[in-house]
Order: sequence, then structure tokens, then C-alpha cells
Amino acid sequence: MAYIRLRGCKCKPKPTVKSKCKCGAKYSFTVDVGIDPQTGKRKQKTVSGFATKKEAENAARIVEYEYSQGTYVHEKDVTFKDFSTEWLKMYAASGKVKESSVDVRRVCINRIMKYFAYIPLRDITRKNYQDMLFDLHSHGYSKETIMASHATGKLIFNKAVELEIIKSSPTRYSIVPVKRKTVEELESGDGLPVYLEKEQLKEYLRKLKSKITRQEYAQLFVLAYTGMRIGELCVLKWSDVNFDEGTISITKTLYNVNNNTRNFKLQTPKTSGSQRVITVTQKVLKVLKDLRTEQKKFKMSRMKEYVEHDFIFVNRSKHPGYPELQKTLGDKMPRFTKISGLNLKLTPHTLRHTHVSLLAEAKVSLEAIMERLGHQDDKITRIIYMHITKSTKYEAAKKFDELMDGI
Repeated sequence: MAYIRLRGCKCKPKPTVKSKCKCGAKYSFTVDVGIDPQTGKRKQKTVSGFATKKEAENAARIVEYEYSQGTYVHEKDVTFKDFSTEWLKMYAASGKVKESSVDVRRVCINRIMKYFAYIPLRDITRKNYQDMLFDLHSHGYSKETIMASHATGKLIFNKAVELEIIKSSPTRYSIVPVKRKTVEELESGDGLPVYLEKEQLKEYLRKLKSKITRQEYAQLFVLAYTGMRIGELCVLKWSDVNFDEGTISITKTLYNVNNNTRNFKLQTPKTSGSQRVITVTQKVLKVLKDLRTEQKKFKMSRMKEYVEHDFIFVNRSKHPGYPELQKTLGDKMPRFTKISGLNLKLTPHTLRHTHVSLLAEAKVSLEAIMERLGHQDDKITRIIYMHITKSTKYEAAKKFDELMDGI
């Protein structure tokens, strides 16, 4: 049974059940909500601030009903900062996520902290949370960044619900704002990833071949001819290449958050579908064989310093033998582009997109392309594929029109 009280009331006579106190005093209620397992004493919940006795009684009945049904949650005063810090430890200790995933969640938490750091979880409303997503959007954050932050927020608040720290998650029903494309953007095809046409790729590689190192050329060639990710390329080992069968096994990716050459880590690829064996042409194998011959000479010249890890693409400066970092190749791309004479902003990932476009042009199925690239599903790959195969759709419509000619 709830205990209702009115403290500090100076009114005479006292207010009725449904009337407000003229002096401004507020009602409160106290109800029993179980036994503390550590002390054996009863636990109570007290809530104040009700204008009338009736309001306090109704609120008390709701708490009593929830307790009787086993749905009552005694919300705690833990702040977002404190709980998210503990949550990240649990997330990392689960053994189900890679270190790189933990780092991504940490960045997202720091972003959310700017809004909710010292606010108790129970005081963060759906409106507060939705306003945060809108504010991120208004400050120019990309859709992908906002979605990553939202995904992290959902994980944190859902865990808080699971642990009965809060009753419900403020992330429910939230929407991620998206910039609506203008007519001009739609007509110009804006949003299509950069990739090289077949002749552009040929010219790009032809001009670079004699102007850059054999290893640099091999990196670009393998990226363009296999479509693998830069992180997968950096940790390819000679043992991954089967020169007899003409295949390359992709089983790992490079993780190095601080870009410290010696502090590298090998991780499993992005998804389970990313672990794959891809078939390559004799052209790719020849480029790799030529590099292997040159690498043996390089090892001999740096024999005292060279640390053997069996990597194909190695650091050629202070730490020979260690895998070359993604950033190293990325930083070289503007120089390569300038040499090639192309008026485009290219990255290592551009060559992955190029591989997709050329496979699509060769009428390879979307499913086969995704399998080769290690994708289970990918929006960008689909966009490129649909763009390249537009002519095929036109041919289909034209053939149908010819079939129905005369009607």
C-alpha cells in the first residue's frame, strides 16, 4: 500500500483529494518495491512533485502494478559517461569483436559524450536523443558517421535496459537524418564513386610503370586486377599466393591504429565473406614474380636489418621486412596521379571500384563480383554495377520493342 504525504502545507482547511494546495506544497508517495538481497531490508521508491493527492495516488498505483507484474525497474542515477565507459569494457571483453571495432565504438562514444556525458541515463529522453542526431546532421557529419554513432548509442542504451538501469531506451523510434538530393545532383549523377575507365586504367599503369618502384607498381596492379582492399593487400604473404593454381588466399587484414610500422596487428577480414580465395591471371602472377626477384636483392642489401615475416609488400626504409602501412600507399597516390596526368582524385579504394566497373562491363554477374570482392552486400558495388550495366537494360528494352513490333 502506498504512503501519500503532503509536506509543508500551511493551508486551512487542507486541500481535497483533487484540488491543489493554495500554498504551493506538493504531494509525494512512497511504495515498497521488494527486498534488498544484501541487507534483507525492504526497498522503497519515493516520488514527489505531484500537485494533487489524486495524481500521487495514480502514479503510485502504476508503480505497484509494475512491481506485481515483474516489470518494475528501479532506475539508477548512473551518468552516460560512467555507463558507456563500463559498457565499452564489456564490449571489448566479449571476445566477439575485433580491436578495430572497439576503437570505432570508442570514437562514437566520445562523439555522443559531447551531448550527454554527465546526464543520468534515466534523464535522457527520446527527444534529447533525436535532437542529437539532428545536430550531428546539421554540423555536416556524413550519413555513415551518424549511423555509426546511432548504432553505438542503441547498443549502450539497450544494455542499460537489459541491466535494469533504465526502463526503456531513448533510441527507440529514432531516425537518422539524410540530406535530400537536389534535382541538379540527381541529373549530374553526383554520388557515383570515382573509378577509372578501361583505357584510363591502361594509360595510368603504362605511364607509372617506368616512373615508380617495382613494389609500388605491383601494389597498384594487384589492387586494380583483384579488387582487394588495401588492408588485405598490405598483409599478403608469399605463402598466400599459389603460383601453380593461379590463386591468392585472402585470410587477414592489417590493423595499425597509430601507424607505427613495428606495432602492426593481423586481424581477420572485415566479414566472414571476406575470407576468400580469388583466381588471378598470369599477368598478376608475372608482376608478383618480378617483385619477388627484386625483393630477394633488397633483402640481401639490408640483410642485417631485414626482419622476415614473408610479406609481399614490405617497408623499404627504417623497418625492412615489416608490412607497408595503408597510409604509406595512400599518401603516395597524389604523386602517382600527377605522373599519370589524370585529372582525378584517386585513392587505393578507387582501384577497387575500378575492378568492379570493369567486371560489370565484361558482363560478370553482380553475385560473382561480390563474391570476388568479399562482399555479402554492398551499396557502392551495386551503384557502380547498375551504372555500368545501363546499356544492357537499354538493349533489353530495345529487343522487347522489336519483338512486339507491329502491335
